[in-house]
Amino acid sequence: MGVRRGLLALTCLLSPFPSSRGLLGGLPAEQAADWRQGAAALQGLPEARAAALPRARLGRRQLHPHRPLAAGLDSHGLQPGRPGAPRAGHLLFRLGLRLCQHGPHGCSLAPLHVPGQRGADLGLIKIRGDRCWRDLTCMDFHYETQPVPNPMAYVLHRSPWWFHRFETLSNHFLELVVPFFVFLGRSMCILHGALQILFQVVLIVSGNLSFLNWLTIVPSLACFDDATLAFLFPSGPGGLKDRVLKMQEEEAQGPRAVQTYGCVARRLVNLAMGVLIAGLSVPVVLNLLSPRQIMNSSFHPLRIVNTYGAFGSITKERTEVILQGTASPNASAPDAEWKDYEFKCKPGDLRRRPCLISPYHYRLDWLMWFAAFQTYEHNEWIIHLAGKLLANDAQALSLLGVNPFEGTAPPRWVRGEHYRYKFSRPGGRHAAEGKWWIRKRLGPYFPPLRLQDLKGYFKSREWPEPEPK
Repeated sequence: MGVRRGLLALTCLLSPFPSSRGLLGGLPAEQAADWRQGAAALQGLPEARAAALPRARLGRRQLHPHRPLAAGLDSHGLQPGRPGAPRAGHLLFRLGLRLCQHGPHGCSLAPLHVPGQRGADLGLIKIRGDRCWRDLTCMDFHYETQPVPNPMAYVLHRSPWWFHRFETLSNHFLELVVPFFVFLGRSMCILHGALQILFQVVLIVSGNLSFLNWLTIVPSLACFDDATLAFLFPSGPGGLKDRVLKMQEEEAQGPRAVQTYGCVARRLVNLAMGVLIAGLSVPVVLNLLSPRQIMNSSFHPLRIVNTYGAFGSITKERTEVILQGTASPNASAPDAEWKDYEFKCKPGDLRRRPCLISPYHYRLDWLMWFAAFQTYEHNEWIIHLAGKLLANDAQALSLLGVNPFEGTAPPRWVRGEHYRYKFSRPGGRHAAEGKWWIRKRLGPYFPPLRLQDLKGYFKSREWPEPEPK
């Protein structure tokens, strides 16, 4: 099999996986089919503490009652009503891969994946979304407010204004214009692949967007034919290219009847797959052209062809939820010492360098980013997490970076504090003190809670009550 054919096969294997869909969606609140009015956000609290909580509209529980935290962590790309595990689509793609193996007889592999479709989805959802994409100012904010910034984002955020305008304009070119290069002949297709890979490398360097960019590179590799990639492999007598050529010549001398039958079978499978994909693509294309374009959705149970979109809106300032605990018997006492729980990667400690984890992905850190610009009423899982922390639950604590109560009794109270975070200025006073971030308290995210306060709340949702350890 030639180099390009091998890459096409790899593309077919990877393209159905759910990793490239719904990455930035997936909040538990989005799963609610309807809402119910609650007398207080947390039922079963003492009256004084319940009064401190706003009246809330809470999403009706739809996930497994004993896995609310896991449901929140697994929500993006795997939730009801959104693109998730490909089911039959995965089997169809693998079947197509088996039946459409490209031999030396001129029978081509079906083009099951169009590398430019994802870019068009992204570009259109942006140009129709936040106004900052149209006035070219989105990159003024993106590096600081993206889900999990890395060290390079700290540097790039302070780039001059004209550089940010150039970045935004380049983004539109790469996502709205370059995808069509794949249809304009060999040279333009190669250029498309090179530009898309360069674009993804820039995104990998400038942020922790998990495995999304790495997977996006894979279909772009199919833009390079064997002649383009030949320089990567040894040539000359006995070289890899020479051995492959001899293998192809030997196979070409096989029985013509078998060759003809194989070509006809492959072409029929290609045609059937093409008709199937074309039919399933109709609602996706209509959605792409619609001014009310929706992203991260599936229109068929097979889930072969879906919509994708991310960063249609850019948050202009970064807020963080900081979970804190105290061993003080009185949470309101002025001398109560509140200690911060640190996550593995998301901003918390002002002096901790932004992490570099791509292509790895900390789902809880991402969900905390979503929770910060919503309220805890939209994210019931965060109260469930607080209950786990009050019980020193080992599994929940394994998702965090630092447990301030390690080796001691669990905290008596846990609360959530809401902060606004900004990058410190390189060379400035805060940077000189070793701070990567500066922050300002906005107020409480949820009030101090005790384990006994949450018994009624857990019972009403049929969650198992955490046991102190």
